[in-house]
Amino acid sequence: MGKQSSVCIDLDGTVFDFYGDFSNYLTLHTDITVTDETWSNTPYPEGISADQFEELHEQYMKEKRYRSMPPIPGAKEALLQLYRAGYLLLFATVRPDFVEDHTADSLNELLEGKPHVLFQRPNKVSFLKDSADYYALTVDDNISFAKAAAVGGCPRVALVNSARVQGEKVPKGVRRVVSLQAAVNWLLSEQPESPRYKWYQAVREAGQ
Repeated sequence: MGKQSSVCIDLDGTVFDFYGDFSNYLTLHTDITVTDETWSNTPYPEGISADQFEELHEQYMKEKRYRSMPPIPGAKEALLQLYRAGYLLLFATVRPDFVEDHTADSLNELLEGKPHVLFQRPNKVSFLKDSADYYALTVDDNISFAKAAAVGGCPRVALVNSARVQGEKVPKGVRRVVSLQAAVNWLLSEQPESPRYKWYQAVREAGQ
């Protein structure tokens, strides 16, 4: 694969509305109203203990909520825009292995069966540091992962802004964006087509 012919995109909080969906789930199963602001600068929503969070998250996964998680508005259109421009879509997530089938199903549905690659990596920081220089763009909503991509040499690293990262200092080499679509617009304004666009087009046509 040629360098900068692919993009690496996070799933939860970037493509799928994990925080919105799980916030609603937590609100239903606790006595706390959980909103996006409740997560601000903390690994767990304010008022919910680590043990309670992990227990409810495990229950959430067992109920197969990852299979039906709604996409963030505009995410599907942004991804298909990248596909049409000839970029290979890679998705990197720290979701546990036992929900991989759920993740694959939801991605296939969202992308209408378009080809893509899914990486489930517990140590996503190391993964990005080792591979990011191959990507034209990395998009994430987590500062640590965005920083790892920048350190790894990705020329464009976008941090999707939210209440969870507001007030946090943006690492060097990382740009704040309001959405995945804004990150895609940034890439396409500088590199409208993948360097391997013609090759991808030939492969797609040959497969029809």
